[in-house]
Amino acid sequence: MSKSMFEGQTASPSARMRELKNRSRFSSQARLRAERMKLALDCVYANSAVTVEYGKTAIRVRVADAFIRNRAELRLLEQEWTQSGVAKDQLKGSVVYSFGD
Repeated sequence: MSKSMFEGQTASPSARMRELKNRSRFSSQARLRAERMKLALDCVYANSAVTVEYGKTAIRVRVADAFIRNRAELRLLEQEWTQSGVAKDQLKGSVVYSFGD
């Protein structure tokens, strides 16, 4: 939580407070789901920074510098997450998975 979406830069105190406030908007089950997604993504992506970001309406799990280590496992995870309402967005060099509570 002390890291911003850019690796190596620390978030400002107001950004940390905003994230804590937004984090409290979600149930413990949704926060646990995000942490489990983060752990799974750490296993299928290599040399990447995986972070959880809490917005006002959605939780985002961001994979920066995405390099896929295990495509088959990633495909299975994405199929399961798509069925449960997780959206996937691909940006420049990163992948973002987001879901609401």
